[in-house]
Amino acid sequence: MKNNIALSVNSLTKYFHEPETFKVLKDISFDVQKGEFLSIVGKSGCGKSTLLYVLSTMDTDYEGSL
Repeated sequence: MKNNIALSVNSLTKYFHEPETFKVLKDISFDVQKGEFLSIVGKSGCGKSTLLYVLSTMDTDYEGSL
């Protein structure tokens, strides 16, 4: 049901380039349905905050689509 999707993430990839190029997020894809609650969990440094920053559209330097 495409019309119930509130957020769609397709092949999201993010690199940091300083001090050297490092892939932070690798090919992430998921859909969030209207009314759905999600949690993002993981160990320190795994990219949770980077993902949220991209999802907030404050960071526009990524590959893939939102």
